[in-house]
Amino acid sequence: MKIAILTLGTRGDVQPYAVLGQALKQRGHQVTLSTAKNFEQLVKSYGLDFVPVEADYQTILQSEEGKKIMKGNPFAIRRNLDKWIYPLIRQSLTEFYNLAKESDRVVYHVKTMADCFAELFPEKMIRAMVVPAVQPTIEFANPAFSGLPIPSFLNRFSYKLTDLGISMLKKPIGQFRESIGLPKKYKVPDTKFLYGISEHFLTKPKDFPDNAHFVGFWFGISDENLSEDLSEFITSGEPPLLLTFGSMPFKSKFDLQTAIIKLTQQFDTRIIVVKSWGLEHTERLKIILK
Repeated sequence: MKIAILTLGTRGDVQPYAVLGQALKQRGHQVTLSTAKNFEQLVKSYGLDFVPVEADYQTILQSEEGKKIMKGNPFAIRRNLDKWIYPLIRQSLTEFYNLAKESDRVVYHVKTMADCFAELFPEKMIRAMVVPAVQPTIEFANPAFSGLPIPSFLNRFSYKLTDLGISMLKKPIGQFRESIGLPKKYKVPDTKFLYGISEHFLTKPKDFPDNAHFVGFWFGISDENLSEDLSEFITSGEPPLLLTFGSMPFKSKFDLQTAIIKLTQQFDTRIIVVKSWGLEHTERLKIILK
């Protein structure tokens, strides 16, 4: 089959889907992954066809306006919705829709907003996520808001908080739907839902629908090679610990590099730091261990 995989976000929203695409391709399917243009090299390293969209969140996050948005500046958020966010949503939806039309199956992250055209061919649309943050359950609160002290009796209600973010995008979604001859309002069809989660790690909630499936973690091997010095470091002693700071930029109130060095000395351990976007401008740590 011709399978389209649609996703948006940071690397954590893209790489698992590239791994999934690789596995599908190994089973004989023709797989095309569509996401932000800055992930082209990553996607192609998994041997997949690539269709880019302009939604480059890395560039946005690193811009001055993006930093203001991350700080929750309401004026910056409002100012950039029409300037940056809405045009990106409309353009990406158009690319996703065109690819979906010519595909036999469409596996998509809900961040892509592909829900807004799923009614046109619900039989081939499959929602897929690696975090169970959309379908409500009484068993645990929405993981997207894990930093909030949500009491257990509000577990199911906490999933409605995600609707607030989607409501901010009604304008470009409505404009897109009108452009393809659909009314602005829509209802998401009851499609299949795949989770890249192992039930050995998290048991599927008993109140999840029958068409929701925990299929195991999506992990695989990229064609990208580790640098020579990193490979040498990994194999030259005890297995190192891994510290990763993800994709969200942040500021530390203490000298993070010094803290990591002291950590290696205090516990006599070796550490690999994955900077990602979160520590993009931090100097490279060079620790010589005897």
